[in-house]
Amino acid sequence: MRTVKERGVERSIQSVDRAVAIIKYIASKRNAAPLTDISAGVGLSNSTAHGLLAALKRGGLVEQDDDTRKYSLGIGVFELGQAVYRQMDIHNIALPYLRQLVEKYRETCQLAILSEGEIVYIEKVESPRSIRMISSVGARHPAHCTGLGKVLLAGLSDRELSDFLKRKPLARYTTKTITDPEKLRKEIEDVRRNGYSLDREEIEDGLRCVAAPIRNDKGHTVAALSISMPANRLRPEDLPHIIADIKGAAGEISRKLGHPG
Repeated sequence: MRTVKERGVERSIQSVDRAVAIIKYIASKRNAAPLTDISAGVGLSNSTAHGLLAALKRGGLVEQDDDTRKYSLGIGVFELGQAVYRQMDIHNIALPYLRQLVEKYRETCQLAILSEGEIVYIEKVESPRSIRMISSVGARHPAHCTGLGKVLLAGLSDRELSDFLKRKPLARYTTKTITDPEKLRKEIEDVRRNGYSLDREEIEDGLRCVAAPIRNDKGHTVAALSISMPANRLRPEDLPHIIADIKGAAGEISRKLGHPG
């Protein structure tokens, strides 16, 4: 026989389950819902649903229109969602994938964002080799001649990309740097189509890079992941495997950020 305490716990759990069902039901509706629809939708009596809705209103998770008496999600749900998003720190999500890539290829991996037309490294795992690509978290580099930068530029709208190309001349760093805006635009179109970018010794002689985009739940490119290495260590037969692994890791990170793809 169950004790009074055990029965109380069961009732509390049942109430939580019902409250969650109500929140999910309201969230599934495009417009605010009346009490009768909510109670029918979750299989509760009007009185039980009304009591739970009152508790959810007190917690800020549900709001009720004074005129129509219909219910919609409250600002508290948005605040909880923002808290979840903050906890889903892209650094923490991405770091294991950077480490896996470095362990497999023994080359440096970086995570970067776009800021004022430049890339900014926000995370890195360095190669264990003595000759390696050196980078620093917080360091900035031009976007037009880096693998990370071209991926991030590909995530811009056409208008934003045009504004970037008009902002200032594209500086030359090596003989392979793309300095013609229309050639860079074509390169960006290729990146969008292929889902990855290559740095073919465009910012530094002897340095190669493969990069792929990281997208959020809205499909926006919020960061980019790359692997960099001396050009003489990138064998042509290895490139397809590296591209697949970089795209795969970026895709997994994106899914953990809510991207459906």
